[in-house]
Amino acid sequence: MYKILNYFFLTKTFDNINSFLARKLFKLFKIFFVETKLNSLPDENHKLKEIDINQEIETFKKVQNENYIPWTAQDNLYEIVRDLNFNTNKILDIGAGSLSLYAFLDKKMKKLEYLYFDQPLFSSINEKIKLKFNLSNLKILNNLDNLDDNIDLVYFGSAIQYFNDYRNILFKVFNKTQFILISLTPFFENLDKNNLIVKQINMHPIIYYHYIFDIEKFVTFMKENNYILVKKNRNSKIKFINFKNFKKEYKHIFMYDLMFKKK
Repeated sequence: MYKILNYFFLTKTFDNINSFLARKLFKLFKIFFVETKLNSLPDENHKLKEIDINQEIETFKKVQNENYIPWTAQDNLYEIVRDLNFNTNKILDIGAGSLSLYAFLDKKMKKLEYLYFDQPLFSSINEKIKLKFNLSNLKILNNLDNLDDNIDLVYFGSAIQYFNDYRNILFKVFNKTQFILISLTPFFENLDKNNLIVKQINMHPIIYYHYIFDIEKFVTFMKENNYILVKKNRNSKIKFINFKNFKKEYKHIFMYDLMFKKK
C-alpha cells in the first residue's frame, strides 16, 4: 500500500488536488515525507511568496507583552543559553522566520544580541518591525559574509535541512562561534548511504523538499571542521511524525537536536 501511496504523493496530480482532500489523506495515512530520487533540492524550494506584516506585528506584540510562549523547534533554548552562561548572549539564528523567538528571549534575558538571517522577504518585513519598535539589540543580516568571530551560539531551528548548500552555510559560521545547535532535524543511522532528499507533503498545498542526513557522516564533517558533538537528543516536538512509508532499511530515522562545540 505504501508503495502506491508514495508513487501518488510524488506526482503533480497530488500537488494540484483540492486542499480539503489532501488534508483528508493526511489525516487518514499520517504520511509526512516521501523519498525521492533527487540529487539536490529544487531551486525554488521553500521560497516565500508573501507575508502579512500586520500578522507578524501582532504575533510579535503578543510574545513581547503577554505571558505567551511561541512555538520553537527547541523548547528549552532559553535554558540552554542561560546554562552556558555567556557574557553577551550573542546568538545567530539562521532560518529564523518570525521574530517570536527573539521577542521571547529578549523578554527573558538581561543581555541579548540577536543576529537574524532568513530569506530576503522575511528579512525586509522584520527590518520594518525592528524600526517600528526600536529594537537596538536585533541585527538583520542580508548575508553571512564577514561575520563577527565572537558569536556565542549559532542556531538552526528546523532549518538546515532546507538549505541546498548547507555545507557552505556551515563553512561561513565555522570558527565564528563556540557552539552550533541544530534542532528538529531528521537524521538516519546505521546506514552507509548518501543523504536522502524527501518531499514534505503534510503542509499541502505548500510543498517543500529537504534533506535527511546520514548522522555519522554529518558528525564526521563537523569534527573535521573542529566542532565536536557534545549533546544528542531525539526531538518529539511534532506529534505523530513518522517515516513508516520508507523502505525497511531506513527504520532508524529520527528527528534530532544536536549540539556541537568548537574544539
